[in-house]
Amino acid sequence: MTRTESPRSTDFLEFIRRSARELRRGELVPSSVEQWQQLRARTRSNLVQALGLSTDKPAPVSVRKSRQQQRDGYTIEHLVLGTRATSEGPIEMPANAYVPATGGRHPAVLCVHGHWSGAKQDPVVQARCIGLARLGFVVLSVDAFGAGERGLQPPLGEYHGEMVAATLWPTGTLLAGLQVWDNMRAVDYLQTRPDVDPGRIGVTGTSGGGNQTIYVGALDDRLKCVVPVCSVGNYQAYLGAACCMCELVPGALTFTELWQVLGLVAPRGLMAINATRDAIQFSVAEARKSMTAAQRVFDLYDRGDAIRHVTVESGHDYNKPMREAMYGWMTRHLKGQGDGAPIAEPKLTTVDRESIRVWPGKTRPKTHITLPQFARQVAVSQLKKQVVPVHAEHWEAEVEWRVAHLQRLC
Repeated sequence: MTRTESPRSTDFLEFIRRSARELRRGELVPSSVEQWQQLRARTRSNLVQALGLSTDKPAPVSVRKSRQQQRDGYTIEHLVLGTRATSEGPIEMPANAYVPATGGRHPAVLCVHGHWSGAKQDPVVQARCIGLARLGFVVLSVDAFGAGERGLQPPLGEYHGEMVAATLWPTGTLLAGLQVWDNMRAVDYLQTRPDVDPGRIGVTGTSGGGNQTIYVGALDDRLKCVVPVCSVGNYQAYLGAACCMCELVPGALTFTELWQVLGLVAPRGLMAINATRDAIQFSVAEARKSMTAAQRVFDLYDRGDAIRHVTVESGHDYNKPMREAMYGWMTRHLKGQGDGAPIAEPKLTTVDRESIRVWPGKTRPKTHITLPQFARQVAVSQLKKQVVPVHAEHWEAEVEWRVAHLQRLC
């Protein structure tokens, strides 16, 4: 068969898109708080299950401080947070805390990176951390599992959203779920700091970090201001797009659309920032569909002014106009000052990304657990629970159960 005789490449994609539209056909935005509360409970429960989040009460976050650097108007602390215990040691997350020079308790912002090669060390991430610190916020900037200082190898630059994340899938574990857990643990830590007001914490990130922001913001009510950047669109728009595994929640369209996930933030502060020249899944037009429906959820609480959609003439980024929009929204919702309008960025200078690493050079501990190593631990634990059939009838019962389970999965 020649190239001209091959089936159209769009046929299968159109089948997928048509099936997805059928899944959400007839879906309406609730017309009362009571209706929304019922949908909210279902959406939240399904999302927690889909992400694979544990509902167990976690142990306190362990923390080690290795050093700090004095900067103009703020200090950078180099920290290692223990986010979960495993049979082979703790899962550790390196973090930088940007602390204002002023005393007392401050509002705080969790900054999560996207797919920038330097992760939390990247200049595009540093810039918003410095800007927030100079405006009086304590900032905690963390490396996502598999990225930055938590890659397969110590050097920066690994891309964690592709096949490395796939090592988790046979275990039923999602990188998106691991990231939400780590970010919730970061909030746990922030609430213990004497220089942080535990009731005034926000979160922001862009690209894949924006997706992290959406999910942790939706599921953690302690976050009073949620600002995803270059990440809001809708699940329908993801179909056929090149998306990263760390951004995906398999089966999401069987129980929700993104507007409901954004609605989980209500009545807390939510600002979505989109770029005019971004990919289709993060485009202004697709984001507007989700934000318009989410707006109606906020209206049910008489909090229509707590949600805002900002568009910036730009490509995929977290640039100065985007940061200034975020500063104003955080100031309004975490400081109770202003109307949320953009705030001019203080003068700032980013530094060489190697200089702010927690584990510079080859100093990363040999006990560090990488993403594939964690996947192996989970797999070994699951295999220990498997029962080897002892007779034919036992195996026949297992076959019946396993076939039924495979049919549900497929």
